[in-house]
Amino acid sequence: MTGHYVHTQGCRTPSAASPVRHAIVDTHGVADPLERFWREDRLASEPLPLERWLEDALACLFRPVAESGFWDEGTDRFVTALRASDLDGPPNGREWSPVRGTRLRAVPVALQRVLRWRASSIGTAVYDEHLYRLLEYGRSLWADDVLRGRLSPAARGALLEASCLAADSFDDRWLADARAGFEVSRSTEVTDRADAPFVTGVAALAERTDDGAVREALAAYLDSLERVHVAAEWGAHRDLQETVVALARGASVLGRPDTLALAGETLAATVDRRLRSDGAFRPADASLVRRLTWRLLAAGPTAPAVREWHLLAPVNQSLFASAVGAYTAAGGQRSFDDTVDAALRWLVSGNPLEADLFEASGLGVPVPVVTVDGRTDVPGHRAKGVDEVAALVEALTTVLTATDETDSSPLSASPPVSDSGDDHAVRSPA
Repeated sequence: MTGHYVHTQGCRTPSAASPVRHAIVDTHGVADPLERFWREDRLASEPLPLERWLEDALACLFRPVAESGFWDEGTDRFVTALRASDLDGPPNGREWSPVRGTRLRAVPVALQRVLRWRASSIGTAVYDEHLYRLLEYGRSLWADDVLRGRLSPAARGALLEASCLAADSFDDRWLADARAGFEVSRSTEVTDRADAPFVTGVAALAERTDDGAVREALAAYLDSLERVHVAAEWGAHRDLQETVVALARGASVLGRPDTLALAGETLAATVDRRLRSDGAFRPADASLVRRLTWRLLAAGPTAPAVREWHLLAPVNQSLFASAVGAYTAAGGQRSFDDTVDAALRWLVSGNPLEADLFEASGLGVPVPVVTVDGRTDVPGHRAKGVDEVAALVEALTTVLTATDETDSSPLSASPPVSDSGDDHAVRSPA
């Protein structure tokens, strides 16, 4: 994300030099051509309050649960999610209840994402005490044999990178924690796109050490992820975007332009296959198999409330922005600036709710989901995950620092191998 974004009144908006001014804008339900022209021009020119969104998201994460936040003062860590009893009606006065649960992925991933903000050029020390406590919690997960055995590859990868980022932000001793976590995770196998964050964590460690064993392991994990990614069916949006991040960061550390090209191809295919005309990303494809499966389930006693591909989750916008940031930072040559801009603008206008999704929740962060017909109160989808809010923090950090960082990737000075054009039609996942 370089070149087409400029700061305007503390916000980032497409510059006049951009070849396409907000190429994907909402025209849904706007019948009058003159009104559509006025609306598109207005949406393209108004700056987004990215800094305010970032401040509000961080405040939501570290606000006590008694005040509709994610911080549990009893355990000194995040709760897994906040759940609303309903999402109908005005947001003022809506009650959000903490979901503590026993999932061991959400909190490590949230910690990793917030530490990316802390280690960035716009990170501050305001939440350091909370972050120290979360890091100690992560250390306890490594130390407990039972809990460590329950950690998924994604959670392990999140803890690895969190320790690396803590070393950048606080003290080098945290790098020893990352190394210890890597040693007890050597038997981890990458067999699914959902395991991609583990590869990202190993890449973070390899970037900060000259240990040949770590780099050799990264190369093997990256090979496994590439094979899985190319062979697998087109899957969940989250897994695809986290795979892009892992491919890009691994490629940057090891100097593998073909791997970076695959990351770019996946982003291009995501835009081709999943991007709606209003700027939202569909979470899944409406394939024939999926449609038939849904019809069978709909006829039974446990029918889902809504088709999966009719659910639009704001977190999907964040995940794409962060994936593009990782790809660009690694030296990727394809430009997705206008798509990122449209994806973030969807959060406040042009979405099916025709409203600001931050205001609609009452939390200061977007509602969990919006259906294609404009509903937010969907049974089974009333919870906002801590990892989703942290994903917003990461995405906003990525966009706000995009032009402030000097690209030091070993690939940035090299011509892309197959990082432009329509190569993704050949190499992208099935």
